[in-house]
Amino acid sequence: MEGRTVLLIRHGAVDLPAVGTGIPRNYGPHEPLSDRGIHQGILLAEQMKHQGIQPQLIISSLYTRAYQTADLLHKALPDHPPVIPDEKFNGARTPQWDHRPQSELGSVGGNYFADNPYLPDVHGETLPSAYTRVISEYKRILDSHKTETIAIVTHGEIIGMIMHYLTVGEYGAPGVDQTVDKGEALVLRVSSEGKLLDTRHIISAEGSIPHVERRGG
Repeated sequence: MEGRTVLLIRHGAVDLPAVGTGIPRNYGPHEPLSDRGIHQGILLAEQMKHQGIQPQLIISSLYTRAYQTADLLHKALPDHPPVIPDEKFNGARTPQWDHRPQSELGSVGGNYFADNPYLPDVHGETLPSAYTRVISEYKRILDSHKTETIAIVTHGEIIGMIMHYLTVGEYGAPGVDQTVDKGEALVLRVSSEGKLLDTRHIISAEGSIPHVERRGG
């Protein structure tokens, strides 16, 4: 079969931090998986085994919730594929949003990169700069590791950036909306150069979902 498999895996569920106020707030880097998120990781590994999908290595964001998800997969999958931490797949570096109420994020259309009053190189990053670091690392990983199946455990907006690159190309405003839900894996078939050949399906804790059905094309 032409090409190889890349799994884009979003970390499992997290209890939104309330920081003592009872008001749901946005994640920072260190929020751990909830009990539900741990269960999702275990069931996701079971579904991958059931479908005969076995990554030879797992690349993971260093954010706690993602690395925990990667470690669950490492322990549960056959041959225990090694986990390689990679900060280039960390979530958006937008500390101005860490632990702020989600209602404030909603006021700017759910965009972590909006309403950033800080200099990107000091306090955060813009959408184009995040896109550059993610896509350059995706290319490097695919070029450096010639294994049949690679899993990347990361965050919703990072998966969206990779899918924008694969479906639209490097030009145009980087999109972040082609993603999956927490605890799900998007199964792709890519060429030896890392270009998209086929979007297979989504694996969730409950089973397999055709990608076109779930995401409306």
